[in-house]
Amino acid sequence: IAVTDTDPENIYCAVKLTIKGEDKDGELASLTVNGGTLIGNQYGICGNGTRHNTKLTINGGTIESRATYDAENNIDSIAIYQPQDGTLIITGGIIKSNNTAIEIRSGSLTVNEGAVIEGGTGVPELNPNGNGGTTTNTGIAIAQHTTAKAIDVNITGGTITGGAAVYESNPQGKDGQSPVTVNVKKAELNGDVKSSGFGGITMDDVKIDGNVEKTGETGSKPAETQAPGQPAPEAEPAQPEQPAPQGVGAVTGQNSYISICSFLQEHCLTAGVAFLGYV
Repeated sequence: IAVTDTDPENIYCAVKLTIKGEDKDGELASLTVNGGTLIGNQYGICGNGTRHNTKLTINGGTIESRATYDAENNIDSIAIYQPQDGTLIITGGIIKSNNTAIEIRSGSLTVNEGAVIEGGTGVPELNPNGNGGTTTNTGIAIAQHTTAKAIDVNITGGTITGGAAVYESNPQGKDGQSPVTVNVKKAELNGDVKSSGFGGITMDDVKIDGNVEKTGETGSKPAETQAPGQPAPEAEPAQPEQPAPQGVGAVTGQNSYISICSFLQEHCLTAGVAFLGYV
């Protein structure tokens, strides 16, 4: 299959996986790409945040977006954009954009060994958006949508490149009642690892060429309620605050190595990450 054009601006999206107006929980919409080239201007493959129950499998080929990202004019550039509650599986192929290669805002993402994911290498930025992408210059962006559906990301191999290789965030300011989980194992990350949302990133046996940074809140729980007429529970004694090392926070890892700036060497044991070598 080849969906291309000498002028990619003629193709807004190479493949649209469901359209607006369909039953939001309709029958499974499934697409499998085993090879070929899908090039769109703003999107290579794009879902719809109001139509869930999709399955996209990439086993090979090239998925690409070529637009120049422009927030003011609402121009995205994302190779694969999944705002819907669906399943995205990448076992191989090349996913690339000069902005963000993959943005998942709902559902699940699995990346296996053999996948090459390339985003822009500029400074990553975050912009809240209820109708499109939120994260720039990133390999894989995890950003919960306005629909506040759960996100589960499992990366078990592959090479991921970007100003941020992986960026988990909460651009819409959701309360964390629907969980966001990100697990990375046996992957090569060329770029920063950033987490500014209520989720966390767990790493094991990962090579990282970039900074590791955690800001924002981690985790969430429902507000506790008190039955009418019942005495208020005694407050637990305050515990001394133990600040996390700068740039680490809830981004944790085991048996990983990082070839980056010196501050990580100082804090690597706290983060559970070995510096420049396997444990």
